[in-house]
Amino acid sequence: MDEIFNQQNPPGDFKETNVPEHSGTDENIPERSQNVPENLPTANHSLTVKEVLTMFWNKNVDITERSLTKYCHPNRQGVQLLDAYFDENERKFFITPESVPSAIEEVRERKIRMKQNYGDVPNRSEPERRTEQNIPEHSGTNENVPSAEKHPQTSNEVEEKFKKLEEENFDLKVSNQAKGQIIRQMQEDKKETLIMMREDRTFIGKLKTKLLQLGAPENTLNEEEKDADDPMIETNVQNVLYGQNEGN
Repeated sequence: MDEIFNQQNPPGDFKETNVPEHSGTDENIPERSQNVPENLPTANHSLTVKEVLTMFWNKNVDITERSLTKYCHPNRQGVQLLDAYFDENERKFFITPESVPSAIEEVRERKIRMKQNYGDVPNRSEPERRTEQNIPEHSGTNENVPSAEKHPQTSNEVEEKFKKLEEENFDLKVSNQAKGQIIRQMQEDKKETLIMMREDRTFIGKLKTKLLQLGAPENTLNEEEKDADDPMIETNVQNVLYGQNEGN
């Protein structure tokens, strides 16, 4: 039986088929259903994610490979922090060097704002990039070891909440500016309306006077002239004008 099997399947001709080669971790490779940027490849798309990650670290901006890969995708507003192109054949991103400096400054400012609002929050979703400077000496006790209860949220969750707060704050500013413009426009319209009413009232009074001069008695003419101008309209116009000047 062994001889028959060896004749049908010689050792030299035996090959494994449909066995993919393992190229390392693929946790940062997006699926086809994910929102992959559709940028066209150019000669400037020359940097890999790991090379850009090293550039961030050299600028003292700590960031994980997973977070950096997220910046290669467009956000909810369609804005892409890094100008990246995803190569379907090599299954990885290529980034332009011109987009890296602005991305480094943007991430640095975000981390500063997060630190000011929430303090130092460790990123427990990614392994920490440890160096000789940040490795504490072991003292035999665990009094200074932070527990998971002190930091229930990861930095990604805090960053998402911070982004939502920034968007809400921006919407409130835009809404307040729009309300202020509407109020100022209404005040200007009211001012112009009262001025036109005063001018029209004066013009009508003059017309009435001319009509009465055609044949009305002198006493009746004097009474009509007294009623030509409405003091209430004049008072309202003056109040609006004086109030507008004081407000400015």
